[in-house]
Amino acid sequence: MSLSATVLMVLLLAKAETPPLPVSTLPFRRDPDFISRPELDLLQQRLSYPSARVALFGIGGVGKSQLAIEYCYRLRERLRDTWVLWIHASNAARFEESIRDAVDQLRIAGRNDPKADILQLFHSWLQDQRNGTWLIVLDNADKASYLLQPSTRNVVNTSDSGTNAGRRRLYEYLPTCPQGSVIVTTRNREMAAKLVDDADMVTVEPMGEQIALDLLEKRIGLQSESKPARQLVAALEYMPLAISQAAAYIKQRGSRSSIQQYLEKFEKDEKSRTRLLSISFEHIHQYRRSAADLLSLMSFFDHQGIPESILRLRHLPRLDADNGSKQTLSDDGNTTDSSSELSADEEMEEDIITLRNYSFVSGTPHGAMFKMHRLVQIATLKWLKSHDKDIYWLEQSLLNLDEALPHDDYADWTECRALLPHARLAFNLKPETRDASLHQASISNKAAAFLLSQGFAIDAHHLAKGSMASRRELLGDEHPSTLTSMANLAATYRDQGRWKEGEELEVSVMEARKKVLGDEHPDTLTSMADLAATYWNQKRWKEAEELNVSVMEARKK
Repeated sequence: MSLSATVLMVLLLAKAETPPLPVSTLPFRRDPDFISRPELDLLQQRLSYPSARVALFGIGGVGKSQLAIEYCYRLRERLRDTWVLWIHASNAARFEESIRDAVDQLRIAGRNDPKADILQLFHSWLQDQRNGTWLIVLDNADKASYLLQPSTRNVVNTSDSGTNAGRRRLYEYLPTCPQGSVIVTTRNREMAAKLVDDADMVTVEPMGEQIALDLLEKRIGLQSESKPARQLVAALEYMPLAISQAAAYIKQRGSRSSIQQYLEKFEKDEKSRTRLLSISFEHIHQYRRSAADLLSLMSFFDHQGIPESILRLRHLPRLDADNGSKQTLSDDGNTTDSSSELSADEEMEEDIITLRNYSFVSGTPHGAMFKMHRLVQIATLKWLKSHDKDIYWLEQSLLNLDEALPHDDYADWTECRALLPHARLAFNLKPETRDASLHQASISNKAAAFLLSQGFAIDAHHLAKGSMASRRELLGDEHPSTLTSMANLAATYRDQGRWKEGEELEVSVMEARKKVLGDEHPDTLTSMADLAATYWNQKRWKEAEELNVSVMEARKK
């Protein structure tokens, strides 16, 4: 499709849409067992003023996100015409992905233009009083220093070190205006102080004894006013997540376990919340191994926004990079030939139900995405490492992610955005086998290409450079995959206006492709066209024209 046709289609789509009614993008179901807490009343009080910005601060597992979720549901019950927008804030990729999803929900005109500044579109929509009142929740802003940094959208003609001139800090894309409010949940008090006023920080403490007992009773479904119950909630330090985990274990075991028996088992081990989670994980591993395997796989992805589609690939056979045969890892970590089919949908659903019942994961109302609490992820990784299964699942996660990412078509922006945070995380994993390392390099290359298509050349640069280095080491300088990564890296230079560095790489790629693939191979011609564009941007008209003519003549044949 030509550029003009694409632009026309974007304009027609934008014109055909009608503004939606106010909705909530809350990605979690309402907790039917929620126990009201004083912090909820305080939160409601602080948010009763125009332009309010409030931070819920407390340690992991204390219930900050649950308080925010309950507040949002209550707000929507009272004020159906208020927008509720949930933004995952654990890292920059999650933040921008959530905003892109919100922009889609809001049907903001111009969002389908590949060159659109999505953050600016979002900012302008929030500022417009005609769009009504809104509440934004920035969830898990524990390491959110990126919010105070400028956007990494392309800045052309920068020096090697770049420049921040003219770029708005990410947090500033959430305007302070009478019709809008913001809730921040974070474990980081210092970060909270940078995002809201001191007077608007609500410290979320562990539950009081009676509230903790009420939660235990609701979760178990039995009277818990007993000495063992009081001892148990005290041993769990009155933490909602820990109490929910213990209750799920006790309820699942039925007559085989009581509060007293669980308390005795817990007190024999080190008193830590990760140990508590390990107790439940070991039980699942014994009675429903497939659910434990699913959680093991999930633990190597970003703990927020895990697409169900990537989990359904968990039994995908590994592809041997040397001979092309498909193999599947056995339980002991060895590869074996396999022709077994993927697990049935029913089995997958039972696994998910099991993990939900144990409060290991939560999901969106329609089940398309899942979230693990960070403590659950830490405990699972710790258990896997202690049982020498961490590398097995690390490498399986790389295989799944590589398979899930589009190979050469980035038109499905929603899918790519959902997978991008996982690709960023995968970049820092440490696989031990050559095959897994190649999957990792492929993931980084695909993620870099997608970021480039969205105008984030600075972000793409780091991933493309890592992919190129890994493929050079594993495949050699002239392997087609290595050259693809080099071409992507060159494109990041070109999109930043770093013409000299881009040109050097583009010349190398072009010459290598001529040698390996031939002068008229499509990839070779693409390299020539890229180099011509670099010449053109440097006003080297004659060299650009010569290359473009050569490309045109070759493509006619």
